[in-house]
Amino acid sequence: MNERTRDAFIGLCTLAAAAGIVILLYLFNEVDIEKRWQLQLHAPSTGGLGSNSSVALDGVPIGIIESVALTPTGQWPVRIVVGVNDGISIPMGVTAMTKASLLTGGANLYLESPAVRSGQTLAMDGSAILTGPIQSMTVRDISDAFDERVGPTLETFNRLGAAWSVVGEDVSSLLGGTGSNGQGRLASILQQVDRAARSAADWLDNPALRDEVTEFMHMALAGMDRAVIAMESFDGLLSHLDVRSETITVEVAAAGRALSEALHQTSALLRGVEEGKGTAGLLITNPDLYNRLRETTVQLDRLAESMRLMVEQVREEGIGPFLGP
Repeated sequence: MNERTRDAFIGLCTLAAAAGIVILLYLFNEVDIEKRWQLQLHAPSTGGLGSNSSVALDGVPIGIIESVALTPTGQWPVRIVVGVNDGISIPMGVTAMTKASLLTGGANLYLESPAVRSGQTLAMDGSAILTGPIQSMTVRDISDAFDERVGPTLETFNRLGAAWSVVGEDVSSLLGGTGSNGQGRLASILQQVDRAARSAADWLDNPALRDEVTEFMHMALAGMDRAVIAMESFDGLLSHLDVRSETITVEVAAAGRALSEALHQTSALLRGVEEGKGTAGLLITNPDLYNRLRETTVQLDRLAESMRLMVEQVREEGIGPFLGP
């Protein structure tokens, strides 16, 4: 190979190397040849963002971060200037987050559109400003996945904990010092049981009480024996009545028939009296006979009165006046 050919080949390699470097710089956002409009972010920290970090809207690259600065005053000390490619409009209400890069290990800016868009977009004259903390998209995705997978289990544990919390409070009230004397209900119950046991021991140690209880038991047993004997007697009486029931029924039936015949006879006599039959009937239906009977009765009463007066005179005066002239 002559020198001229060699120099030409070296020149071509140099041009290819320069073009490759330019391409690499462009790919790594080191060479900016696009026209962009600026969007400002005011935040309490950068979240790992730096100059030349890429910017994406809903996963689509739209520009780069042009500068990151710090101001000593104001609520949001970090000022981040974002260069958005011309022709790209950003909807109102986007959320700024950082997303870690797997290749470089740095962070990139990720803008996420709201779930419901209003149709309005940020101003493209450089006056648009987004304020607030820049959240980590990785942390949010991990949190969402954790809530999705572990959330139901945690909810179950929460309900279980709430249920057992009531049980724990009851147990604490039972064992702890919640009473007026600073003792729990269990301690109070144990004290009452202890007092009852002591009272039972005192009763067992008292001979007079034991004698009274023994006498009462004997009386109770005697009463039970009398009750059993009375029940047996009553049972025998019921058996005897059951045997005599047929005879009693026959006698009661005969008495009932006799009473019925007597009532029929009485009814017949009363009908005869009403019709004027017999002496009683004539007495009721014949007024002359009644009047004569009444006059006779009056005369008998007078005769009886005269006899009574005569007897009294004989008692007082003797029989002489009746024998004289």
